Amino acid sequence: MALSVLLLAEVCSANIVIPESDRLNLCWDRVSCSLNKKGKSKVLLRDVCGQAKSGRLLAIMGPSGSGKTTLLNAISGQMLKSKGLALEGILQINGVDVAKLRKAYVRQDDIFYTQMTVRETLRFTARLRLPKKMDLQQKFDRVEEIIKVLGLQKCADTLVGGGKNRGISGGEKKRLNIACELIASPSLIFLDEPTTGLDSFQADKVVRALKNLTERGHTIIAVIHQPSGNVFNMFDDLLLLSEGRQIYHGEAKSLQSYLSRLGQPCPSWVTAGEHALNLISVNHESSVTEEGSHKLIDELANEFERKFAIKYRITDKAGAPSQTVKPHGPESSLLEQVKLLFARSWREISRNKGANIIKAVQQVSTALIYGSIYSFSNKQSSIQDRFGLCSLVAIGNTNLAIASTIRSFPKEKAIVMNDRSKNLYRALPYFASKVLSEVPLSAALSCLFGGILYPMVGFQKDINKFLSFMLINVVHSLSSSAVGLMLGAISPSSEVALAMLPPIVVLQIIFNGFNIAEENTPKLLAALPKMSVVRWGFEGLALNELRVKP
Repeated sequence: MALSVLLLAEVCSANIVIPESDRLNLCWDRVSCSLNKKGKSKVLLRDVCGQAKSGRLLAIMGPSGSGKTTLLNAISGQMLKSKGLALEGILQINGVDVAKLRKAYVRQDDIFYTQMTVRETLRFTARLRLPKKMDLQQKFDRVEEIIKVLGLQKCADTLVGGGKNRGISGGEKKRLNIACELIASPSLIFLDEPTTGLDSFQADKVVRALKNLTERGHTIIAVIHQPSGNVFNMFDDLLLLSEGRQIYHGEAKSLQSYLSRLGQPCPSWVTAGEHALNLISVNHESSVTEEGSHKLIDELANEFERKFAIKYRITDKAGAPSQTVKPHGPESSLLEQVKLLFARSWREISRNKGANIIKAVQQVSTALIYGSIYSFSNKQSSIQDRFGLCSLVAIGNTNLAIASTIRSFPKEKAIVMNDRSKNLYRALPYFASKVLSEVPLSAALSCLFGGILYPMVGFQKDINKFLSFMLINVVHSLSSSAVGLMLGAISPSSEVALAMLPPIVVLQIIFNGFNIAEENTPKLLAALPKMSVVRWGFEGLALNELRVKP
């Protein structure tokens, strides 16, 4: 039976305690996964079975490359389709075969908007994810309860931060990541290495928070890499993997006695978890030690399969009919999505004071440089100078606007893809809100530039022409920003987006209507002059300056 699941039932109750009727027990059996590339087959998982019980915390452990994350992705429906990838197995929830259910999956990477606080991040998620029947105060009450449960009170009004922006700690980000998933009151939670990158103190706090959730009825499965003794002791159940094979599955506290019965007693100076990982890790020091490691792993896996795997076998393969919860769209309306997404984007832009100051300095310094060089008179010779400055202004506006927006989408791509996988919002509201949020700052910077430049160089002293100059600058800047957003949207990374910038700007400059006549443009490139925002900005500025009223 093919294993095709999107797993996590969500219960939108008034609080995050899971009612008895909504608690879930998850069972999986004969989960196998292999990858065939260029005629060579690699086994990622081999007949793995197990269960995760309501109110219990299950750890999936094993050395690097043992198949931990592969198993988690398989039973949570996160396995991406790939050529040559084969996945099989049986999955049941409360004894019922599962086809598709909504999921909640806490990823290893903690990615958030840096200029939003913890409380704002959770309120944003709540307003988009919780059902319409809940009023705003109920949604905010849910947020406050989750903040309390996960111990985020002290940092609730602190910016998340990231990169050069200081914010909350790594452990607090992990708990915030979990909190975002708890908004919808999931009965079953999957976590991929929630303690990776944390010190022992922060890791302890994260796992303690998870333990607290199991006491409220949640079923939690977490991939854990090299836990400390304190962290290991907080887990109720354990599943050990090595080279895609199952070594142990049962109560975590029984691991030590289990290994002793197999002739592998745990030394007094290490924890049972550390001892197990040492046993099932391949020693690559020499061919002899490597062969010995593989032999021991095979013996342990065979022993578990012979004596204990039957305990987790799903015998009723016919079972009840598969239950499917049809995917649904976002809970909020399109208008509400645009409003919330605009507020998020505007916070990110307006609170980034350092970047905004740099942009303002760029505009002021550019205007002052032009103003110190150009000084127009009423002589005929000034016509060429006016043309030249109009061209430079159009080029400068395009360059600055594209450069400031081209990296926006690549930086946010991971966040947006994660949000979209949960159906928080549609693509159109996101793009519309992103464009709209760029308008106020772009308009203000254009007005700052034009207000300094216009009187300094001696453009025509006519209030209507001055206002037209300002309007053309603003519209041209917004058009260039849209080009930057488009290039960023089609770029897979910030590096690719920046690499595209020079050739795009060069083409805009060449076909600006001033450097080459449109009729002399090569036929293959005939469309480029019409697509050049530099051209239209230049023509608008030049016509405004040189056109004489009849």
